[in-house]
Amino acid sequence: PTLRRPSSSADGTVRAVSLPSSYLAHVLELTRRFGVDDDDVLEGVEPADDYAALDEESQVEALRPAALAAAADFGLDVHRMEVVLHAYNTTFRVDTTDGRRVALRVGTNSKSTPGNVIAQQAWQAAIATDTDVLVPRPLRTRAGDWSTTGAVVGVEHPVLVTAASWVEGEDAREDDGADWARALGRATATLHEHAAGWTMPAGAALPRFTDPLFGDTDVLDTAPGLTAPD
Repeated sequence: PTLRRPSSSADGTVRAVSLPSSYLAHVLELTRRFGVDDDDVLEGVEPADDYAALDEESQVEALRPAALAAAADFGLDVHRMEVVLHAYNTTFRVDTTDGRRVALRVGTNSKSTPGNVIAQQAWQAAIATDTDVLVPRPLRTRAGDWSTTGAVVGVEHPVLVTAASWVEGEDAREDDGADWARALGRATATLHEHAAGWTMPAGAALPRFTDPLFGDTDVLDTAPGLTAPD
């Protein structure tokens, strides 16, 4: 992926100069941190490719400069950064120079507002502190915020980036058995009990879901032998 910037030769002929998208994204992050006006950098520069049109590998590379800049906001001295999940949003595994491992999540397509993120991260931190449910512990930025923002070339809006401690383990499988199901039930009950007594901090907000099936068809409505009272 490239960006093309028009320029003029000595005879006045307009020509285009191509720059890698990842390079410009890195430049934008640096200009933001040093207080340089983005317009001075972007004058005459137009993306040659939309982020959504890139292949997965190119999307990850377009996100990497924003992820590295966000890691600095969280006070992380990055030794190594690898993508572990690239889908609706993207998660990088960050190994720091002091031996820590952190999950860095770039909310490229996230619909969460800053207020939503405050609520999500604050409750997760409270769960880690107040209960025996094992969850990643969210990190704050050096400024004390639960998230930071980054610019990604080809994405029109700033992306929210969060960080949390790394939790080792495998994904649950359908054949994990009754013991796993009981453990999941106990953890769910603990979360319900904790949420009932937890108060959101200032600035936090969460949407109210009135459709628990998220638009999917309720197959029980038409299942044989079942009526509404059942």
